[in-house]
Amino acid sequence: MSTPGKPFDEFRWLGVTYDEAREGCYNGAARLADMDRDGVGAEILFPPQRSQVLFHLGNVELVSQLIDGKFPDYSAIVPKRHETRAVMDTAPLLKACRAASVFARENSNIARVTIAPGSELAPGHVTVQATSAETGDNAGELDASVEGAPIEIAFNVKFMIEVLSVAGTPQVALETTSPSSPGMIRPIGDDEFTHVIMPMHIGGR
Repeated sequence: MSTPGKPFDEFRWLGVTYDEAREGCYNGAARLADMDRDGVGAEILFPPQRSQVLFHLGNVELVSQLIDGKFPDYSAIVPKRHETRAVMDTAPLLKACRAASVFARENSNIARVTIAPGSELAPGHVTVQATSAETGDNAGELDASVEGAPIEIAFNVKFMIEVLSVAGTPQVALETTSPSSPGMIRPIGDDEFTHVIMPMHIGGR
């Protein structure tokens, strides 16, 4: 789950609190975000006495049904600490993930991410590796500033590509605790963006 801030440049809330909107708008907003390619912003209306929300964007209007209940407490799965932190350039990491995705398709999109600290003479590094029974292995290695213990963890490489594609900063940090615990991807310099990525099972563990 990511919380990248506002999906549009501007929201105008008319007669509704943010919490009320947050509990009811996410399904409709996700669809509207697909249409707002230019990022021009949207107007949100809550018709009285109706369990609906209206999104107005230019000449497009989208009506969505409100969902009763509270928005899930996603903070419960957000790691409060990390044992290993790797800071690396976003573009090379994205390139390595895209290359790995070609080989990971046959294996539930699993990519192994190995984080190794450096030494006085050499930088740390991160390796993104995927295996295909038909086409073989692929491994992309990139330099990183690593704090903490070495770790190997598996993620869905498609999810990594999605978050790295919208990170919007030259560098990102990958924070991990253990191979079976969620990881965190944080764009360096953007405190409003936090992405939690769940680990995937590696055979034999």
